[in-house]
Amino acid sequence: MSQIEQYNTLKISLQDISDSLSELESHRSHMIVGRIQQSMIEKTKELDLTCNGPTKLLLKDRNQSTKNASKYKDQFDSLASKNLSQEKMEKKKAQLKVEENRVLSIDKNLQQTMVKYEHKRISEAKSILDDFIKSQLFFHCRAVELLTKSYRALGKVNPDDAVVQMCKELRFNLHNLNPEEQN
Repeated sequence: MSQIEQYNTLKISLQDISDSLSELESHRSHMIVGRIQQSMIEKTKELDLTCNGPTKLLLKDRNQSTKNASKYKDQFDSLASKNLSQEKMEKKKAQLKVEENRVLSIDKNLQQTMVKYEHKRISEAKSILDDFIKSQLFFHCRAVELLTKSYRALGKVNPDDAVVQMCKELRFNLHNLNPEEQN
């Protein structure tokens, strides 16, 4: 529209608005979409590496250790009913105790990992939302700045001046055309 507009002040205003909106779109795309996607992807990958991976391994170890402890307990109970030597009984009892301690140790590590994970998960979610809000604030501040400039340019548009300009270009006598002045 600004290319075909004859009134120069309106033409400048239209071009200014177009430039402002174009720059805003560039900021929106970069600051809101690109930055948030990058932030979320990086932080999600980091969470997966630092929290999810170790937790899965601990759960796997815990399951295996629980199975082993159950197996050793069954063996110990079976041997106790057969009246085997005290030495064999002590050996199975020691194996059982080691595996039970292992389960307790893994449980403790698992709980610590889950607490760390929850803290990190909430911290990362807060950080992602913080980035999002800052991006939105930056974008909207930039929008106010750019559109205020456009609004000022639009304020210079005067329909009376446009009519005078048109009349000069078309060589109309403005005073002969004004019906209010003829009464």
